[in-house]
Amino acid sequence: MRALRVLVIAASAAVTLTACAPFGGFACTAVGYSATARVTLEEPVAGVTLEMCGGDACEPRPVMAGEAAPLKWASPTDLAIPTATPSPARPADAEMIDLTGNGRRGWSATFLDGRSTLGYRLTGADGTLISQGHLDVEWKRVGGSAECGGPLEADVELPV
Repeated sequence: MRALRVLVIAASAAVTLTACAPFGGFACTAVGYSATARVTLEEPVAGVTLEMCGGDACEPRPVMAGEAAPLKWASPTDLAIPTATPSPARPADAEMIDLTGNGRRGWSATFLDGRSTLGYRLTGADGTLISQGHLDVEWKRVGGSAECGGPLEADVELPV
């Protein structure tokens, strides 16, 4: 009887350990990774405001209060996997979740994913438009693995 219990426990452990990575594969632990762009100006300028977005058709605008954490938890029947839920006022292709910095030292812009194109709008302290447009970005993976991906970073220089 004891031998049967040991066999059942060993079989359960084997199934549990391989359930995450069936057939000798591997399992990725993260659901997704963010992408962070280090943004600088060709010539540092004080008192400017930067608005950004991700995607070639996006419209840059500031991160609004309450949008810093746009995740909504799925129901328990969906295994409580977090799913991104865009704000009604912000299209899904423009999910920038954080923007900090200034025109003298640069900014750090964090996005839900690493779109190949970023949109930007740079305005002066009086609200006048300095420059705007879209630019291609080359993201580099800075962690994780080739199989599962990882966080991305890019250096972006904007014209003034």
